[in-house]
Amino acid sequence: MSKYDENFYISQMEESYNSAKEMLNQILPLLPKINSVADVGCGVGTWLKTWQDKNNEIKILGIDGNSVDEKLFYIDKKNYKQTNLTSNYKDILKQLDLIDGSRYKPFDLVQSLEVAEHLEEKYARNFIQLLTSLSDIVLFSAAIPHQGGTDHFNEQPPVYWADIFKEFDYVCFDILREKIWNNEKIAFWYRQNTMLYAHKSKSYIFENLGFKPTQSPLHLVRPFLNKLQNELNNEKSKKSILNMFKFYLRHPKRMFINKRYF
Repeated sequence: MSKYDENFYISQMEESYNSAKEMLNQILPLLPKINSVADVGCGVGTWLKTWQDKNNEIKILGIDGNSVDEKLFYIDKKNYKQTNLTSNYKDILKQLDLIDGSRYKPFDLVQSLEVAEHLEEKYARNFIQLLTSLSDIVLFSAAIPHQGGTDHFNEQPPVYWADIFKEFDYVCFDILREKIWNNEKIAFWYRQNTMLYAHKSKSYIFENLGFKPTQSPLHLVRPFLNKLQNELNNEKSKKSILNMFKFYLRHPKRMFINKRYF
């Protein structure tokens, strides 16, 4: 990953923090009690600060591949570790002292939001293996093709990542986008791309809430978002879109969208 300068972080940290506050209001009711969170690609720690806002006793760890100016941190420096995210995942775990010789995964949840696209494709599988080594529950988003951004080397549709997670026995729950799709307080890339993944042994957490996993999460792209913003001026259109999402969540394998939206 490249070394981003101070201006890069300043330009995105307020929007990231505000988005995190809105999103956690929707995410927390879906989860068991979370006592520890790791954020891989944490930047200045805006998301981790939001987790602390919700629970000041939570254990947090921010991991990033770039050197970050301490004066920009939203979290205590002691909770931040720098590492090379292209290194073998086992080497990263050793460097961070997160291997204890057991199968124990050290965090209740690991998140990585809009980070994976910054690594070349040859590192994609290793990166997901790192995430799945840290927790049985993963909050994940990554830029889709043509989304654009600074040093995006591997923009992929959601199913690309779902297939890699599947290699490690993790299933995709596309249960957030319906809840946040129309919330303009949240940056569009989070609304568009964010999924929850659970190890198959923990899928009951979401299934007990009535959700079904999908192996083929919809490829929703920004033109679709722009179309929605224009159409959602009337209640009839809003109801139609929400009904589409609800059907998809109940029957993910039977959901088809007119391709002119994509």
